[in-house]
Amino acid sequence: MFNRNFTNLILAFLLTICPILGMFNRVVFAQNLAPETTKTITVTLKEKNNASVPQLQASDFQVFQDGVAVPVLFAIPSNEAPLNLAIVIQEGLPDVNLELNTIKQFILNLPTDSRVMVAYNKDNFVDIVQPFTSNLAEASSKLRVVDPYSNFFISPYLNLKSVLSSFNGLERGRNEVLFISDGYDSFNGSVSPASANLYLDQVMREAQDNNITIFTLFSPSPRVKNFFARNSGINSLIYISEQTGGESFYMNFGYVTFDAPLQRFAQLLKQQYLISYLTNDIDKKPHKVKVNTDFSTIKAMTAKEFCF
Repeated sequence: MFNRNFTNLILAFLLTICPILGMFNRVVFAQNLAPETTKTITVTLKEKNNASVPQLQASDFQVFQDGVAVPVLFAIPSNEAPLNLAIVIQEGLPDVNLELNTIKQFILNLPTDSRVMVAYNKDNFVDIVQPFTSNLAEASSKLRVVDPYSNFFISPYLNLKSVLSSFNGLERGRNEVLFISDGYDSFNGSVSPASANLYLDQVMREAQDNNITIFTLFSPSPRVKNFFARNSGINSLIYISEQTGGESFYMNFGYVTFDAPLQRFAQLLKQQYLISYLTNDIDKKPHKVKVNTDFSTIKAMTAKEFCF
C-alpha cells in the first residue's frame, strides 16, 4: 500500500512539473533565437530565348541568402510598385546630343505614377537639374545639350553617390538609376579590373545596401580612343549593373541610336517585382542573395549582396 501511494505521489509531481519545465525550455530557446526581420529587394525578370514572362506570385519565387532558403512573404509586381528613376548623363558624350528626343520620349512614356530625376555628371561634380518629380513633362524638359569635349580627366563614379543619396525618403516603389556614360575611370586606368575600382565599389555598395538598381547605357566619348580604355569602360558599366541587379546596354563599334536600348529598358522595368522575405541575419556583414523562379525560361536578376 505504501509503495503504491508513494508511486502515485511521484507521478503526480512529475505531471505537475513537466509543463513548467517545458515552458522554461521554450523561454530559453526563444531567448537564443535571432530577431527576425524582413528584407525587400527589387527583382528584374529577364526572359531566355524570347520566352514570354508570365505574371508570378510569391510562391513562384525562391530566395536564398548565403545559400540558405528563406521564406518569401510577398511579391509586388511593377504595376503596383511605383517607379523612382534617376537619369544620370555624363558630359562629354557627343552621341547624347543626337538622342535627346529619344530620351525625352522615353521619360514621357513612363507610367504616370513614376517619379523622375535628371542629373548631369561633369568634371567630377553631379548637377541635379531636376529633383524627383511626378511631372514627367517637366522632367523631360530639363534635358539639355552636353559639352562633347569635357570630362577628359574624371571618374564617372566619384560623385555618383550623391545621386543615390537623393533616394532617401522614397521608401515606396522601385528605386532605379539609368546611367549614360562611357564608363571609363581616368583615375583607375585601363588595366585594373572593375572590381578593383575604389569609387565604383563605393557606389556599388551604397546601391546594394539601399536596394537601388543601376542600369547603364554605354555611349562613346572623344576622351576614350584606344581599345583597352574603351573595353575597360564597358566592363565597368557591365560590372556595376550586374552587381546591383540591373542590365548594361552597350555597343562595341560605331554610332548606334538609343531607341533599342531604351525600349528594352522600358520592357525590363515592366518585368520587375518587389520581393520581401524573412531573415534572421541582421548584422552589418555583407550577405549574398540569389533569386530563382519556377520557370526555367526566366532569369531573375537582383543585387548580388547587401548589408542591413
